[in-house]
Amino acid sequence: MKEKHLLIIATSVMISGLFTLVSLCVIAAVIYSNQLSVADITTFLTKSVTFVTTIAGLIAAITAFRGVTTWRKQLKYGKHVDLIWEAMNRLRATHHAYILWRANALIYASNLNEIEDLEPYEKDLKEKLDQLGASFNWLDTIVIQNEWQWANYHSDLNLGTKRVINSFKSNIYGPTMFEHKTNSVDEFYKSLAEKLVVLEKQYI
Repeated sequence: MKEKHLLIIATSVMISGLFTLVSLCVIAAVIYSNQLSVADITTFLTKSVTFVTTIAGLIAAITAFRGVTTWRKQLKYGKHVDLIWEAMNRLRATHHAYILWRANALIYASNLNEIEDLEPYEKDLKEKLDQLGASFNWLDTIVIQNEWQWANYHSDLNLGTKRVINSFKSNIYGPTMFEHKTNSVDEFYKSLAEKLVVLEKQYI
């Protein structure tokens, strides 16, 4: 939103500057050709300045109005945005923990004797999932007030993650199928990130 305001201001300055420059060039040409008197030139210059000032004032008023509207919206939905940003941050942290676990799981897929080396990554992933679940519950309770929408998303994500982890430990899938299953969970993380962006845009 701030970028749009800056663009409007920059545009108004450019228009004003361009119009002033054109006006001065016209005046210079007229003076050189002696087609207008000094009084005519003064009148033309006054009208030009008035026009430019009016345009700049109009754009400034529009910008100010948009700024006030944004400010009011931020006051009303500030807490909502904070919770959405917190959920975004925790989703990103959880996704990163999942990527770390998956990368190391693929390394150890051919040697399950070293599976205990994955335990720190699995523990960190579970902790991140729990934190993400708390954030999603706040989204349901405070932001969208839609009972269990984001809680259900977290349940699906948690279930999919556990299924992948358990299948790896049970050696149900070979390396190729295992990578395919982990990629499907990875895509779900990405879809949730997109949903949070859409939700964010509703309140900023």
